[in-house]
Amino acid sequence: MKNKKQQMGFTLIELMIVIAIIGILMAYAIPAYQNYTKRTLANEGNAMAASYKIAVSLAYAESDSLTGVANNTNHIGPVAAVGLCVNTVTVTDGEIVVTYDCATGTKGVQVADVDNGTLTWTPTIGTGATSLRWACTYNPTAAAYNPCPK
Repeated sequence: MKNKKQQMGFTLIELMIVIAIIGILMAYAIPAYQNYTKRTLANEGNAMAASYKIAVSLAYAESDSLTGVANNTNHIGPVAAVGLCVNTVTVTDGEIVVTYDCATGTKGVQVADVDNGTLTWTPTIGTGATSLRWACTYNPTAAAYNPCPK
């Protein structure tokens, strides 16, 4: 008897099963990745607002008042803070409002779910009037990519 040479490789059924598994995984992975990128773009507002929160807190510590604490005053930066999708960061009486517009930001491409969003950090005077507590709101409130801490 002659020794038969063993066949190497995959059968058609094995390849079809692997392709089906990859297709199922991609059906879940692509929407999850898209939500992840939207959350990341919206979270940019928190990163940019962080330095403004520190500046507002310092201004409050110096004057014991939030009245008049605004952009270009009390060591607070200018309104023209442009990021990847952040259009402006505005401070008025200590309240920080971040507006999004990815088309005019450095991303340069419209992202419909993030554009026209507004992130607001509102300070309230804490107990003993020595510190500020920050409340976060995001509009639209029902967004799955809401950047406000939970």
